[in-house]
Amino acid sequence: MNSYQQTDEPIMTDSELQKLIVLYLKDEISDVDYRLLEVLLEDEKNAAIFKQYVQDDYVLKNANRQFDANLAKEKLLSQISGSKKPKIFITHSILKYAAVVIILFGLGLFLKSLLFTTNSVGHSAKQVEVVFENGQRSFIGEVNSIGEEKLTYGEVSAQTLTYFKNESLPKSYNTLKVPYGKRFNLVLSDGTKVHMNAGSSLRYPINFPKTGQRNVHLEGEAFFDVAKDSSRPYIVHTDGLDIEVLGTEFNVQAYSDDIEIKTTLREGSVKVYNSDEELILAPNEQSSWIKGKKELNKQDVESSRFTGWMNGQLSFRSVPFKEIIKKMERHYDVQIVNNDEQLDDELFTAIFEEETFEEAILYFSKGYGFEYTIENNKILIE
Repeated sequence: MNSYQQTDEPIMTDSELQKLIVLYLKDEISDVDYRLLEVLLEDEKNAAIFKQYVQDDYVLKNANRQFDANLAKEKLLSQISGSKKPKIFITHSILKYAAVVIILFGLGLFLKSLLFTTNSVGHSAKQVEVVFENGQRSFIGEVNSIGEEKLTYGEVSAQTLTYFKNESLPKSYNTLKVPYGKRFNLVLSDGTKVHMNAGSSLRYPINFPKTGQRNVHLEGEAFFDVAKDSSRPYIVHTDGLDIEVLGTEFNVQAYSDDIEIKTTLREGSVKVYNSDEELILAPNEQSSWIKGKKELNKQDVESSRFTGWMNGQLSFRSVPFKEIIKKMERHYDVQIVNNDEQLDDELFTAIFEEETFEEAILYFSKGYGFEYTIENNKILIE
């Protein structure tokens, strides 16, 4: 679809440009094509075509609301290129559901030097912990090994707990709990690597059986790189949904306070099933299941969009603000109280990587125009 020459700008026909714009408006554009569209919009002719598409799309879907196309164009085209200083772009109502969009441009893509005065959010003192089957607890950070009754199950190093492969160890279960505001890595005794997101817990055997299934139980979000063993299927159990694999890489989002469980496959193949239905996923496919429903759904995705959290990234594409609040509370270990009901269903697109909570919430407030106050770890949106 895309053609390039050894020039400063890519060469593209009007029809190819129009395809990119349509993908953008449908919120189906890839990261590569998105960056290409940014470059193309530096040209005034391309910008005029884009402006007309955005204006027509908005009128069709939001006829009862006002839209300043000139202002949208001005914001979109301002400082897209020609400067290495990071920039922020905020515009309204140009995605499929009239979303608010926050897109960070420039070297590094992230604004790092924003200055404003407010009470800052405190840092969490909560620790990652291991809960043994007898109820005893061990806090990561206070120890460099894990075990009980003079038995050592594993060692802690560089934010990773690694269990030993030792058949003499007991078959009992441990539970690893990761609090809000933190992430942690786990290597199980069979060699499976698990990256755990904030506010998540995983229950797993200290020593997997020689035969049969390898069973773990997840509440929250984790990325699994499963050690291959065709004789011992690996099953991740969540609340009402199970994922079965032999050896692969996939992400599971299954928080208890979310109504939906999502499984995203990066490599290999997995079977996702409940009591009524099952699906087989291929790489870059995602299953979704609304708790309490029978139907399982599947769609094509870019798996990287759903695994950026492992590197500390928060990524949203046309996500309702009420869902963003949940993710920000987990990521930053804060409490957010939203008193603006209209804001709940507003859709935002944004990417945050190194931003503090104060910077992130300020981006949203500028994009939508709401006021907020911060006291300790509690944020009140008016």
